[in-house]
Amino acid sequence: MQLKSETKSTFHGKYSKSSPVVGARVKELELIYTHKEIFANYQKVVYDQQKLNVIPLAFKEKADEISKEIYAAYIKKYSDHGLTIENSVDWNNVGFTRTYLSDLENEWNTWSVDPLVATPNDKSHIEGQMYRPAYICALHELMHVEEMTPGILKGQYARFKSVVEVLTVTKTIILMDEVYKKTLNLPMDIEVDYENSFKLFGKTIKQGEFANFYRTLEAKYPSLAEALVSKQSLTFLNQTNVEPMNINMQVLGGFLAVVGYAAVALAFLLNNASFGTVGLVVTGLGVASIFGGVGLFANGIYKNERTTDNEILDASACLVRNTNSP
Repeated sequence: MQLKSETKSTFHGKYSKSSPVVGARVKELELIYTHKEIFANYQKVVYDQQKLNVIPLAFKEKADEISKEIYAAYIKKYSDHGLTIENSVDWNNVGFTRTYLSDLENEWNTWSVDPLVATPNDKSHIEGQMYRPAYICALHELMHVEEMTPGILKGQYARFKSVVEVLTVTKTIILMDEVYKKTLNLPMDIEVDYENSFKLFGKTIKQGEFANFYRTLEAKYPSLAEALVSKQSLTFLNQTNVEPMNINMQVLGGFLAVVGYAAVALAFLLNNASFGTVGLVVTGLGVASIFGGVGLFANGIYKNERTTDNEILDASACLVRNTNSP
């Protein structure tokens, strides 16, 4: 199927090489990659152990209003190109929240990125009596589009696999914390106790503490990536012997040429609760492979005690189903 070009109001959740969204934050991902020895472990811990569902279901409507405003503000920079909340991602009602990269190029197909997000009323956003705002999930997936080099092949992009969720998970935790506080009318500077923490480099960091620290730090730097690799961040992570870099200092290496891939979809699954997967799905050539975890949300001085059960969401390749935690 021939894809439309990114003229005004023609996004429909699918992005071509010419889209102004594709590659908008690629230098940030490359900067994180220069510190991959640190951030590969950071991703493995934070991305796997994050808690997503922290909004009491009774507050869903208010949380949706707040998170929708946050998402609208984020995509405003693309408004001149016709990007809207409705067409920025491929909204669906089958529990899909992930981003696909297709590098198939022939007379019928062209390179594209397709972020899929389950609609706010989809049950995949609910765990027990707790909710995760769908609009923050949409922002997460759109960031993956922004971090992707136009025309990049699956094999080339695979080199970033160990750090590809660093920026997205950090931003998501910051924003989920913001939505939680605004929904429950809490001061932004308090530390919420989500009963979740990350053990990083010999240090235990509560998720509420993590959110507050990086929200404050991000505001001091031109980009989130520069905040993450800053001296303050590295000290926070017990990495005091590392020389920080910024985007202007980094030396970017060329990508290795990769051939022989016919049809490839690279899927990032933004967890449907406190667990999830990120996978490489090879279309027409093989079966899904390479799966890792996801999660998000919970910690601090204000204690979140509204979880009513231990039910989790287990993600299959296509649908999300409720199961009991082992």
